[in-house]
Amino acid sequence: MSYRDRDRGKEAVRAGHRKRVTCVSWNSTGLYLATGGADKEVIIHKHADEKQLCSKQGANRQHLRAHEAGISWLSWNSVDANMLASASEDKMIFFGTFVHHHDQPIHLN
Repeated sequence: MSYRDRDRGKEAVRAGHRKRVTCVSWNSTGLYLATGGADKEVIIHKHADEKQLCSKQGANRQHLRAHEAGISWLSWNSVDANMLASASEDKMIFFGTFVHHHDQPIHLN
C-alpha cells in the first residue's frame, strides 16, 4: 500500500441515475444516502451497516419518481431520521417518511 493509498480513506461508488446527479444528502444515522438527479428521480441508497457503506456490493435502492423536472435540493429531517424533503425545478416540494421494511425503504404518502 502506498502512502497515497493510506491517505485516501474509504470510498465507494453508487449508481442508479440515468442523467447527472445534482444533489446528495445523508440522513442522521449515516445509513441512508439520498441522491437527486436531472432524471427527475430521487434514489434512497439504504446501507445495512457501516461496513456496507464502502462495500462494492452496493446498497438497496428505492427510486422515487414524483417530480416533473430535475431535482435541485434534498434534506433529511434532523429530528426524524426517516423523513426526507426534495425540491425540484418543477416548483414543487415533496416530503415523506421512509421506514425499514424487509431490507427496502418504503415511501409512505
